[in-house]
Amino acid sequence: MNYNSLLFGNSAFMEDKLAGQSLRSDRGADFESALIIRSPWRLLAGTIAVIGAAEILVMVLMEFLPRMPNWLDHSVDALMLVVLIFPFIYFVVFRPFILHLDESTQIEASLRQNEAKLRQMLDTTVDAVIRFNPQGNIIGWNDQARLLFGWPSHEIMGRSLFDVIVPPRFHRIAKLRLERFLKTGRNALFARPVEVWVLNKSGREFPAELAVASLKYGGEYLFSAFVRDISKRKQAEETLLEKSEHLSRTNAELEQFAYIASHDLREPLRMISSYVSLLERRYGDKLDSDARDFIGFAKEGAVRMNSLILDLLEFSRVGRDALPLEPVSLDEVLTQSLANLKQSIAVAGAEIRTEGNLSSVLGHKGDLVRLFQNLISNAIKYRSEAKAPVILVSCRKRANQCVLSVKDNGIGIEPEYFERIFALFERLHGPGSYEGTGIGLAICKKIVERHHGRIWVESVPGQGSTFFFTLPLAENGQSPPALDGQSVPKTVEA
Repeated sequence: MNYNSLLFGNSAFMEDKLAGQSLRSDRGADFESALIIRSPWRLLAGTIAVIGAAEILVMVLMEFLPRMPNWLDHSVDALMLVVLIFPFIYFVVFRPFILHLDESTQIEASLRQNEAKLRQMLDTTVDAVIRFNPQGNIIGWNDQARLLFGWPSHEIMGRSLFDVIVPPRFHRIAKLRLERFLKTGRNALFARPVEVWVLNKSGREFPAELAVASLKYGGEYLFSAFVRDISKRKQAEETLLEKSEHLSRTNAELEQFAYIASHDLREPLRMISSYVSLLERRYGDKLDSDARDFIGFAKEGAVRMNSLILDLLEFSRVGRDALPLEPVSLDEVLTQSLANLKQSIAVAGAEIRTEGNLSSVLGHKGDLVRLFQNLISNAIKYRSEAKAPVILVSCRKRANQCVLSVKDNGIGIEPEYFERIFALFERLHGPGSYEGTGIGLAICKKIVERHHGRIWVESVPGQGSTFFFTLPLAENGQSPPALDGQSVPKTVEA
């Protein structure tokens, strides 16, 4: 039995009733029985066979009966002919017609039910759904469209969407896009959601996200437009953009102020330092020990102040100018950094080790040399007194990034200071304990962020610290935006 042909020809078993059912199940057996009974040709053949057998039986019996008059004989023949023709007409013409009407009625009822479900779904969706024909006339308008545009369904149906929801300045381009799609079947508007401006009943324009779906039915296109109000989203984006621009301007002004202030402060500081030194040379033998100590304190303060101003100048220079990204060998960067720190490494008796393949990254060589110098210098400075410093520089690849780390066996950092140490002028120890101004790690963070990476620390007090940072790999084939700053030429100790 051909189940495929019978399944769609029988209205008693619609797709929604048999979906997921096996034809070999009990319902499948009932279905097959129903098809056998309702097949007109089998029932017709059976009926004709029964009637034919009955007629033969009658003819045989009539041979043993007295001969009937001609009119009675013709009447019997006519009756037998009617008995034969009536089942044929019934099963071939009338019964299929009744079945077709019954099937059409059930299909129509199913279509009405599906249409009601679809209408309910369209009315409860969060998007305004507008259906229109190739002429742009509105033929469908859900409840969300009424709420969004202010037009009730009875007022909008049949009107051109170009006249009621498309702003006048966009009429021409909207019509051209529709005409292009009708001619070619292709248009960007029908491929993906786009942001557009639409018009409500009161004449107010507002931004919306529009997606258009097309369906060809009976040789003619029908369209459904899904519209979502994005006014709040656009407003939030504009607010965020304004705040971001304001923050960028503020940071730029602060950096400019720091640069100018630091530059201008050096001249009076040099004058103070010069006159203090002059006083010491001319009147040193006439001063008592306390006065000479005071002069020494003044000179030390001037030197420290000069160092602080120089560091502040260097910090302000990071990010002043745009720099192109280029492939940089980390092997060369580390070699140059260690050469610059050769004396400090020798004095401390530090051992520098490397682990992993130091890849090429996208960046600026001068900045990266400064980054490694600061981190290694930091590891040497905050070493443990009980053991010689051992510093491990490692590298591993992760996706399109290079994750680097500088690990030491020094004094370590308490967890509550993991974030604070990257702040400007942040020091965990007094000036007498360790040299430095507290700017080195702040510069490291600024350099890493300018390379579109991030930096963080993990540490165990008394066992050492590990500074991690990420840089973009050079071999990923994608260059991030250019660096928005200038390289930092000098080493600053944290």
